Amino acid sequence: MTSSRQPQRILLVDGDSVLRCELASYFLTQGFRVTEAEGAHAMARVLSTMPVDLVIAEPDLPDLGGHVLLNLLREANGACVIILTRNLEEVDRIIALELGADDYLVKPVSQRELLARARAVLRRATSPEHQGAVAARSRLPDGGIMIFDRIQRRVTMPDGATLELTTAEFNLLDVLSDHVDKSLTREKLYEDVFHRRWSALDRTLDTLVAKLRRKLEREPRHPELIKTVHGVGYVFTSENFRKVSRT
Repeated sequence: MTSSRQPQRILLVDGDSVLRCELASYFLTQGFRVTEAEGAHAMARVLSTMPVDLVIAEPDLPDLGGHVLLNLLREANGACVIILTRNLEEVDRIIALELGADDYLVKPVSQRELLARARAVLRRATSPEHQGAVAARSRLPDGGIMIFDRIQRRVTMPDGATLELTTAEFNLLDVLSDHVDKSLTREKLYEDVFHRRWSALDRTLDTLVAKLRRKLEREPRHPELIKTVHGVGYVFTSENFRKVSRT
């Protein structure tokens, strides 16, 4: 992230030049520095040459596939990510999460709402909770130690391998691991992870849990770490879990 004394830089990535120009002008009036990119190649050039605090990107670009966008955003050196989707279908929300987005909005986008979401994402990224030097160590069922590092936003497995998690997966594990052996409702998890109200028809959280289980559990269909509490939500279980200050 750039220094808090400098205006934060936003990278706008969208093939719609009119929308891109309108958003750029609006964010400039709100005190941000703004860089524009019309596609994936231009975005890659920007990310390789300057620090960016927030990327606002449309995933459906002519010169880009979803997996390419994910790889490019991983090169953003800690930049936050907001995805602009085309509709409210569940598949689009899942795609946004798969891409590691911190938030997502639906086109046509409200400039005021996008500004509010951008500020909220950037504020969370610089909060003491996010920046605090805290690591979590969890006793896994096989006796190994999993290290959960909030500073590096990294999870290291007992064999030393780094677990690749999207932003949403990491945030979900962070929330669950803050409440070991305590059942959390879907409503609370959804609001804490996605920062919006939960709907009983929305399966995004369950999809995210399933994906996280596939990465964490030895047998995802018979989970030992993230268990379902029928009629309630989920619980993270561990024989010996604690969060300790890093040295």
